[in-house]
Amino acid sequence: MEQRILFFDIDGTLLNNKAVVPESAVNALEQLKEKGHLRFVCTGRTRCMIPEVINELGFDGFVLGAGTEVEFQGKQLVYRELSTELIKRTIPILRKYNCAYLFEGTDYVYYEKGAEQEERAYFSVFVKSLSSIAKVVEQYSEIHASKITLVPPEDLCGIKLEAFRQELAKDFNVIVHERVKKGILTDGLIELVPLGFTKATGIKSAIELLEIKREATIGVGDSNNDLEMLGFVETAVVMGNGTKRAKDLADVVTTSIDDDGIWNSMKTLQLI
Repeated sequence: MEQRILFFDIDGTLLNNKAVVPESAVNALEQLKEKGHLRFVCTGRTRCMIPEVINELGFDGFVLGAGTEVEFQGKQLVYRELSTELIKRTIPILRKYNCAYLFEGTDYVYYEKGAEQEERAYFSVFVKSLSSIAKVVEQYSEIHASKITLVPPEDLCGIKLEAFRQELAKDFNVIVHERVKKGILTDGLIELVPLGFTKATGIKSAIELLEIKREATIGVGDSNNDLEMLGFVETAVVMGNGTKRAKDLADVVTTSIDDDGIWNSMKTLQLI
């Protein structure tokens, strides 16, 4: 069989809401390796936020930070860092709309002093529980990040959300996660990714550097930050627990993450 290169999202695709990778998914990944296919993670998470349970699966490479970083066999091939100037002009907008925010980089997630008191869920997980990768900064020049993740207030929707998008549109791709998956980490979050960078551009960079044709690409995802990936790859697989927008782009809609979704999709595609 011709070699394929597969790109897997993490949250809601590989990792369920109990932070577990289903055993059937582990088995599918092992069989894909045995058959000579390349296996990449393709995630909005930056390097420091990849859980050990994912690292232990022995992926060949990573598209990280929603395309702002590409890694292959442990070597960083692409990295786009937010400039201090961009950070300075973005923070007043985030404060204006009452967003809690984190800057995510290769080595740390960064937050301003006082943000540790924030009670919104994302901060509870990444600032309080994962203190080893959370760094308090007093000056913006201390931030070395490639993207920003926000916890918006409940009222940031409709016309107000569109105004928010417009204020950021010249600098960022604004990815809004639907508030539908209670228990899923990304539920209701907003990601700000530098304009010109998406999961699709990360995949494009990876396959060009590895001299692999686009026709060999398969993407597996579930959410709205997977849309560019699903639209770019030759074969788009969406989990049964995925959003409607993701499923609209799918070549294959598989079962949910906890109903052997990855295993079933790999069988459907005759890759295992």
